[in-house]
Amino acid sequence: MNRRRRIPSLAVALIVLMLLAWITPGQTGAQTIDPDIRGGWQPGPDISDPSRVIVRFADTISTNVATDLIQQLDYSLYRVVDFKPTATFPNGISFGIVELPEEVSPDTAIFRLSNTPEILYVERDYIYYKDQVHTDTPIIPTDPYFDRLWGLHNENCQCKDPRLPEGLDPVDDADIDAPEAWSVHTGTGEVVVAIIDTGCYIYHPDLYDNIWVNEAEMNGKPGIDDDGNGYIDDLWGWNFYSDDNSVFDPDQRDTYGYLNDEHGTHCAGTIGAIGNNLVGVTGISWNVRIMPLKFIGPLGGRASDAILAFQYAADMGADIISCSWGGGAYSQALK
Repeated sequence: MNRRRRIPSLAVALIVLMLLAWITPGQTGAQTIDPDIRGGWQPGPDISDPSRVIVRFADTISTNVATDLIQQLDYSLYRVVDFKPTATFPNGISFGIVELPEEVSPDTAIFRLSNTPEILYVERDYIYYKDQVHTDTPIIPTDPYFDRLWGLHNENCQCKDPRLPEGLDPVDDADIDAPEAWSVHTGTGEVVVAIIDTGCYIYHPDLYDNIWVNEAEMNGKPGIDDDGNGYIDDLWGWNFYSDDNSVFDPDQRDTYGYLNDEHGTHCAGTIGAIGNNLVGVTGISWNVRIMPLKFIGPLGGRASDAILAFQYAADMGADIISCSWGGGAYSQALK
């Protein structure tokens, strides 16, 4: 395995805000929400993992007590997810990912666990899905396909969607003024953006030098958890879907036959494809450290795995998280 140097990178804030379906106290299913107030939230099948539920433990409960509590109910605790104290949660916050025996339904587990004083709430482990792809002197980069990125720069309507009805012309300069922003700042390599999504092709020539590197593991011994974070050889992030360090799977296809990890790669490129390098496209930030955290596989990704990815991102120094996914029901734990 090649040990590579860490390349400084920048980053720019790209956060996908999600408006989730509401759920009233005591309910386990989501209510219908008007599409007009969903914002960018992508609809999808309202299904959950039949073998797992998520619990939030009381702030005063220890990991050992939590484990004993779950085992007394004949369930198993897959993992405890502890978040460090913040202004919002001064005592930190702790979740349990509970695995159920085959004969126990989520409804039964939710009923039993909800009556335990040490547990604040219980919910299903819902499945989520990747989104559907659809200065004074501005700086125009040398990337050959930049003219296709009309969302960044749309001068004289250089890109016209062939699906637009006849007579409906695109709006000139309907973009985010990226060249004007680049005249002020293109990145300094100070910010880490976690891509919690499908996997990411880290060897893509427009991404390679902007991929985050876990120096402790890169300079450590293979097969050893050198930084003690619970993940072995997490050189560039982690795959929570498969629970290994393979942040890209070239053979994994989604239900439509497309490469599953193209979505995470696409999102990484939108955020931080290397700019002005005569290759491909450019991201909003030319220099950024991209941390690939895969939790979505061919059939979607579990909320519990997304929570684990959030914890990893926070603990490993990510400043920004990109969540380009939706579907499934409202998750209080995920929120």
